[in-house]
Amino acid sequence: MAKDEHDDNWAKELRAHVANRPVVILRLTVHELESLKQSKNGMRQFSMARLHDEVRGITTPCICVFFAERPRPFGGQIDSPAAYAAIFKSKGAATTFDSRLTIRRGVEIQPSTPEGLAELFKDGKFDHDIKKRLDRSDSLTPLGPKESIRLIEKLLAIPSNRGPLRTLAGGLTKPAPASNERLQLDALKMALRAFGLSEDTPAANMNLVRGSKSVLTRLNVHEDGVIEHDARTVPNYEFIGSDVRGQATFRKGHQTLEVYTANRRKLEEAFGVDLIYMNLFHRSAVLVQYKMLEPQGGGDAPSDWVYREDKHLQKQLKTMRLFKPVQKAPDGFRLSRGAFYFKFVRRRESESSTNVLLPLGHFEEILNDQSFRTEAGNVRVGYKALDGRYMRQDAFTEMLHAGYIGSDASTTEHLRTLIKSVLLGNEALVVAVQRQTHPQEVESDHRRLMRSWGVEDA
Repeated sequence: MAKDEHDDNWAKELRAHVANRPVVILRLTVHELESLKQSKNGMRQFSMARLHDEVRGITTPCICVFFAERPRPFGGQIDSPAAYAAIFKSKGAATTFDSRLTIRRGVEIQPSTPEGLAELFKDGKFDHDIKKRLDRSDSLTPLGPKESIRLIEKLLAIPSNRGPLRTLAGGLTKPAPASNERLQLDALKMALRAFGLSEDTPAANMNLVRGSKSVLTRLNVHEDGVIEHDARTVPNYEFIGSDVRGQATFRKGHQTLEVYTANRRKLEEAFGVDLIYMNLFHRSAVLVQYKMLEPQGGGDAPSDWVYREDKHLQKQLKTMRLFKPVQKAPDGFRLSRGAFYFKFVRRRESESSTNVLLPLGHFEEILNDQSFRTEAGNVRVGYKALDGRYMRQDAFTEMLHAGYIGSDASTTEHLRTLIKSVLLGNEALVVAVQRQTHPQEVESDHRRLMRSWGVEDA
């Protein structure tokens, strides 16, 4: 594969990963294939059992490749061949004789047959060996490290494979506990929960901008629902435009959630937040700023978790106060018309149950309370000092989902015109837009389902 400006870090990391943990060719029995075609998750995620001896020597997580068939279409035509790459996530003892294997994030790749895969190596160094390995009847056949690298390079050279392989690369590792990427991933998951979906719900489709990093790759996606574009824009996005890094679409009944990651710009007009959730169904908007809680005392068993004022706080507060609700007739019922919230996250822990949220109004009361100030006058918010006066994430997302919190309808419309002015630093912003599903999207989902059954568009 030619190395150029699009030879992105994720592709380099994927090659390095398979060099250390080689690709495994997985063979499914006829019974297993038939069962998967009828299962809810299909080829995207499943578990299976194999003899201990068959899985010995395989280190997880690694990439696996397997061949299957799309379900038989209406009319009785024959099944069409399909190839999938997935994450061989884990293995563990299931019985005295068998190991339980967990397969996740199955995505469709090209070529679709073992013969086509072997053709990629034709007349090359590994030509004979790859054919030999593909012809073996073993349930699990590891490739060599160099073969694995060459296979990934060959697959990446096929444009339609880049998006699917990029989502696999995103699922092989976890973001560092204290990283901005971890906070962005938390924001994405919170948006899904507010929409009423679980964190591992697959996106109906995902668009990724080539050459630009997006935390969206760490989310689940349907087998054939991810595409990587060279263009720096995602069509029809009214808020961020050319700064979009990636977009994912989720469906729930007649409603759609669009999630975007975007580069921030125009510092002078910054909102100073990490997540913007716009519920166009209830015409409300909620903007969330993340702050880190640092451990205090006790080494591995801290006695408290504390947020200390950072250099961005005052500027963020100044910006948020510009959008405080004015005294006017309410435009849509809200328990609170405040749009801004602070979410406090423990730096070294990832469990969302330990995170808490405060509305801007409550946080401003804390700012005026000297018991939350250091001798130097800086803000110091201790987890214990809040004494239970905060919102847990579950309560927050339920109220957000119901439209009980956030800006009223008229203010939401004003915010929509200002979101394109967001900027603070070089990290990514997460924008989630909940709206009604368009008829054209229903038709698009139907065509994708028909393709998965092997029926071509009329």
